[in-house]
Amino acid sequence: MTSAASIRDHIASRFDGRTVEPFPSPHLVINNFFPDDVYRQILANNPFAENRGTEWISAAEMKKRRQSTPYDRRKQVDLKHEIAGSPEARGFWKTLQDAMLGDDWFAKLIYKTYPAYFELRFGEAILDPAFWSELRSTMFVQRHEPGYHIGPHTDTPHRVFTCIFAFADQPGYEELGTQFVRPKDRLARCWGDLHHEHKDFEVATVAKYVPNNFVVFFKTRQSFHSVKHIEREIPNQRYGMQLAYYEPHNGMFHELSRPELMADRTQKPLLKLSAFGRTLQINRG
Repeated sequence: MTSAASIRDHIASRFDGRTVEPFPSPHLVINNFFPDDVYRQILANNPFAENRGTEWISAAEMKKRRQSTPYDRRKQVDLKHEIAGSPEARGFWKTLQDAMLGDDWFAKLIYKTYPAYFELRFGEAILDPAFWSELRSTMFVQRHEPGYHIGPHTDTPHRVFTCIFAFADQPGYEELGTQFVRPKDRLARCWGDLHHEHKDFEVATVAKYVPNNFVVFFKTRQSFHSVKHIEREIPNQRYGMQLAYYEPHNGMFHELSRPELMADRTQKPLLKLSAFGRTLQINRG
């Protein structure tokens, strides 16, 4: 069986010589990310064969919150807690989880790839041996049903970086990858929480939804990204995986001017704010 060490060796080699693209916001795309045999197991052991997944936000809760992003069409399975299936399948996903999250190996690899971002954002805190243990992480597989889309947004303020893994089993759906967009108003920025309308942005580049593709992007005020409207059924329903790191629920530091800025708002009621000259609602994710 594939070992966590061999997965790490392959992934580390895929980062060799890679540099982060700074515009329109910092991101890095790597193709053929996992070893071929591991990718075959990812497709063969698709958790959604045994588990339909959990709605990110249910239809009832969306109505209650007056939520516009169709999160009920996004289903996910938490790889830390919800894997079902055969012992072999569970063992495979446990190995993959250990490879990516164990001793924060992958997060440290991301840091080595783009140290300037971490040093600017966290300062000398990055030198503290306890730094990585202060951060939170999530790792889950996801699928998207027809009708799903997500408007341009920069993610919540406490997000540090996000990795999206495309688990397509065939080509032909490249345009359904993560879009990196820039606002038509060149001075527009967003701390996070709000989702905006596609018409106010233009697509700069797309991390394609193709087999075994990977993209990592970093939270900034200009890290606008989106997913176009999925109009029809596609094979395996845009099957993929997301791994993300966050600051603690109330932020890593003691914010002196806006103590609530870094607070995790995912459990709080939606608020009404103004952006692009219109009233918009806070969305989640």
